[in-house]
Amino acid sequence: MRRCAANLNLVGYVGAGIYDQLKHMGAPYSHIVEAVNFGSAPFEPPPLDELGRPYGGPLNRRAEIWAKSKQWLEHPAGV
Repeated sequence: MRRCAANLNLVGYVGAGIYDQLKHMGAPYSHIVEAVNFGSAPFEPPPLDELGRPYGGPLNRRAEIWAKSKQWLEHPAGV
């Protein structure tokens, strides 16, 4: 049997039950699922303007993930 990774993207609270069930099932599922709060602040700090003040950048985690996905798809070696 071949093992592979899978991503489960769940928007809002719809996926909470699936996430909880996978955590409850124990290994190997509990080690490979990760909850993501799409409304939280982005991981990377916003870019700075010439005066060192935050300027632009994604407003939340969802926008940050979309921006990174776009960059990955635009990269010649991405896909």
